[in-house]
Amino acid sequence: MRAGAAATVGDGDCSDHRHLLAGRTRLPAPRRGLTRPLRRPVVHGSVRHLRARGTRGLGGLAELAAGKEYVVMMQRLIDHLLDRQERTLGQSMDWLRALYAASPKGFWQFTRLRGMLRHREALPHTVWAVAHLTAAQVEDCGPCVQIAADEALRAGLTPEEIRAVLAGDDSRLDPESILMRRFVRAVCEHDPESETLRREIHAAWGSKGEVDLALAIIGGRAIPMLKRALGHAVACSTVPVALGTSPLRPDMRQP
Repeated sequence: MRAGAAATVGDGDCSDHRHLLAGRTRLPAPRRGLTRPLRRPVVHGSVRHLRARGTRGLGGLAELAAGKEYVVMMQRLIDHLLDRQERTLGQSMDWLRALYAASPKGFWQFTRLRGMLRHREALPHTVWAVAHLTAAQVEDCGPCVQIAADEALRAGLTPEEIRAVLAGDDSRLDPESILMRRFVRAVCEHDPESETLRREIHAAWGSKGEVDLALAIIGGRAIPMLKRALGHAVACSTVPVALGTSPLRPDMRQP
């Protein structure tokens, strides 16, 4: 009896195993209300919340900034960032404060544009800095020229070379800097010579260099134009002789 019982149990076990291998195992039906997997609740302002609303990155933050519960927090954050920028650059950022006060969404969109305009892939940093400095000078905005001059100094240009770029003195510049300065001037002044100079640039740095240069020109002119449109442009009659960052003077803060 014991042997027969053992054989019966063994046959049952084999049958059960064959049933599992055949993929015909019957699982208990899910209870009502639990047919879908449980999900964590979406927290307002979280990444999942932004994705659900179809917004990502800075655009999503712009929409959140429009909500009453984020206004104070975002204003403090912007003030902190702009204060630090003023200490770094030595120039007033009141025009950015005005931009944020008028349109938080426009402010965040501008920050995205600013990052794109600083794109550099093929041009050497010094060459790019010459183009950016020349473009800023065309718009005649003193603080913008000062910032561009300080950046050119950090890029590796000497004070004498920066003064030569601003004075248009090609005798103290290398051929690459002369080419950049002449091309930017030709583009900004709609000079037909720009096409000839563009071919030289393409031969030296290719299509990527052309893109770098085009964005550098737009970047050098976009901020002065925006400041002028917002009523925050300060025309420059002279370029500072002492090149480098300087602390923000109290008289630079506009009302």
